[in-house]
Amino acid sequence: MVESVSASEAYQEFEKRNNRFLNMLVDNDRNLRRQGLEGIRKSLNEEKDPKIVEFFYRERLAKRLVLILEDQIEKNRELAIDIIQKMTERVGLKEESQILLPAIAARMNNTPFPEQSEETRLLLLELLGVCLSSDKYQFLPKLSEICNMISKAATDANPEMKQKSAKFAAELCRELKDKVGPYMKNTVISLVKNLHHQHSKVRKSTLLGLQDVLSCRGAEAFIEDALPQLKYAQNDRSQDVRLTFYDSVMRHWLCNVEIHSLRKFEHHFVLYLLNGLADEIADIARVSNELLEEHGRTMREALIQLGEEGGAGEGHMSVDEGAGASH
Repeated sequence: MVESVSASEAYQEFEKRNNRFLNMLVDNDRNLRRQGLEGIRKSLNEEKDPKIVEFFYRERLAKRLVLILEDQIEKNRELAIDIIQKMTERVGLKEESQILLPAIAARMNNTPFPEQSEETRLLLLELLGVCLSSDKYQFLPKLSEICNMISKAATDANPEMKQKSAKFAAELCRELKDKVGPYMKNTVISLVKNLHHQHSKVRKSTLLGLQDVLSCRGAEAFIEDALPQLKYAQNDRSQDVRLTFYDSVMRHWLCNVEIHSLRKFEHHFVLYLLNGLADEIADIARVSNELLEEHGRTMREALIQLGEEGGAGEGHMSVDEGAGASH
């Protein structure tokens, strides 16, 4: 198929028209590089044959665009990101991922960030999301680099970057929940610091990110790193953040954290829920009571299945007993 596309008259004509633009991408003149990017973007948008577009992008263009992610001119970097994103949406993510993903990570894997523009950093995170949606398995060989980048991106002073970092971390963990967990320790450490952020949207996004990160296989042990900060979330000054903590995060963890890890951290979770019983917001108190009752039942059933039914009756307080013990 590749040979037939490259040998076709239609492709030869397309490549001939765009060779000038390809040469402009490596010119020393910043304006010529920009014109080359704009010319190629226009040609790709106008070309209707998907085979021609895909072959040209993968064989002639992708590597050049990756190099432009380090261009000195912000506009050129943004144009390159735009073309890569549109091409990924159009023809998918394949072998070019093995140079693209590390190149994106390298723009945000240290502080101060190699990518100095806040807007461009946001675009890079959005591009990663598109890549993940296209083919999550392309991320497997590069998980260490990507997770290191997320841990740095979560420290960005820009509140929107903090939110998007948490969101992408959650998406990555949902898509690769059996693979990515062991790489998430530094990301957890960075995320929990944002639970003190002045903007409630950042705190809420962070909680929702931690919800998925800490429940994926291999990351449960990092709950230990989050515990000192989670106590602030249970008493957050924002009603919406507190409700998110109880109704989303705690509900998810109690249902999805692996049983042995759940038993290890259960006493912390129960104390959070007992605290929620006393919340001034009726919905939070109701959810906390509901989760305590559900947790008691499900843990008892789980322990019976594990052959530890004797332990199911020991060390598991009823809601009334727990509430009494908390006073």
